[in-house]
Amino acid sequence: MIMITETITAKPGQNDIIIEKSQYLIEYARLKPGCVSYHVYTSTENKDFLLMMDHWKNTEVLEVNLQTEHFNVFGVAIEDIIVEELDIGIYSVDKKFF
Repeated sequence: MIMITETITAKPGQNDIIIEKSQYLIEYARLKPGCVSYHVYTSTENKDFLLMMDHWKNTEVLEVNLQTEHFNVFGVAIEDIIVEELDIGIYSVDKKFF
């Protein structure tokens, strides 16, 4: 399984707009084959800090979905209301913990 994290720092007071704009992307991604989960979280300490976390069955389905218009539209929609570029992490996850 592949886990993606996207950390976002919104300009002050813009976090609600980012959450609103992310809903379209998240709802679309959740419908795609291979999407295990997709969520957005806000920090309890800093309301301008958001974390998007998504899980995909494998890199093949992730790569297909990264090429869709929805990901590009989201990036353009938030580019003027974020402090810096998204910090994206890609991890291979083994669900066997014990």
